[in-house]
Amino acid sequence: MPVDVVADLEQDVGRPIITEILADLAGFVLVPKAQAEALGLNFHGHFADVSRADTDVEAGMADALRDGQVSPAEAASLLPKVRRAEQEMAELEKDLIQLAAANVTPMRRGA
Repeated sequence: MPVDVVADLEQDVGRPIITEILADLAGFVLVPKAQAEALGLNFHGHFADVSRADTDVEAGMADALRDGQVSPAEAASLLPKVRRAEQEMAELEKDLIQLAAANVTPMRRGA
């Protein structure tokens, strides 16, 4: 079905029924923007922060392992990067828990 037809159908129905099913099939939950914003959630920001922190850890490990081993000095320099990545993941987890508790029910096939 063409996207414009789906958009018209969903507008007529008053709910993004097909979009919800497609999101569920892809492993996502469709959440209204207003609801996510009301909760103060910023998943794009979390993704950027987690990705950046993980990249810093990966780059540091790659540099440390260049000679085949991690020295005590390299380990010490990696610890703040690992802690930052843990912090970013914890912040993401906190917001995911908040969203999960907001009574948002994922769309199920056939529902």
